[in-house]
Amino acid sequence: MSPKDASTFVSYILDVLRLEMNSSYLQKKMDDHRSYTALIFIGLIPLGLADYLIEWGVSDQKSKIHFGYYAFYFWLAIPAYALWKTNNYLVSVFIILLTLAICSLQSAFILGMDEISFLTIISSIVTTPFFVLFILLGLSLYLQIASLALILLIPFYLGSGGIVGNVPDDAYIQLSLQSCLATVFVMGIFSWSYYHRHILENALEKSTRTDPLTGAANRRFFDKFIKIEVLNSVSFKRSCSLISKRR
Repeated sequence: MSPKDASTFVSYILDVLRLEMNSSYLQKKMDDHRSYTALIFIGLIPLGLADYLIEWGVSDQKSKIHFGYYAFYFWLAIPAYALWKTNNYLVSVFIILLTLAICSLQSAFILGMDEISFLTIISSIVTTPFFVLFILLGLSLYLQIASLALILLIPFYLGSGGIVGNVPDDAYIQLSLQSCLATVFVMGIFSWSYYHRHILENALEKSTRTDPLTGAANRRFFDKFIKIEVLNSVSFKRSCSLISKRR
């Protein structure tokens, strides 16, 4: 890689990091991922029940009385609906983070039960960071990494240094760190990919709304602009005028 290419690459990275703190960029990012995240919440319900069915097969009969702990995942329909209906970025962030925190506490409680099999615990430790990744795709990269770190620490501290006797502390830390580091890498890739998508969408929108030779707004821009102004005029009950200048 030449010094010029390296400089361009670093410039791209800095631009991505800067945009991850830009409110309009984050609003657009959330809007693009809102319905996807709501569907992920719904998808976690059958996944939680699938974990219970696995426990039913590999654990003793005591695990069968814990169906209620897994069935509690049905509550995810509430934040999924709330996220689907809201358009506010801060409200969306609050819904996602609160839901993620409750899910983490619920998972930590389930994994802490003596009847849970070793296989289920290992599977949860390895896969949880990737589920967190897909839930947080609409948020800032900084918030994604901070939330992932919190999700990593909650079971560790609630379990008094581990998952209640089933997994040694060092094994839990090693497995969690490996999964989380891989997830952070994938988070960076997704953020990089969305940045390029954002740039391409802006360039495409600009090319369809402006004249390529003069840079002046074209008919498409005017049509959208006048519709917005007419709607504002009706909403606020004020007059709307159009002045045409002929040469």
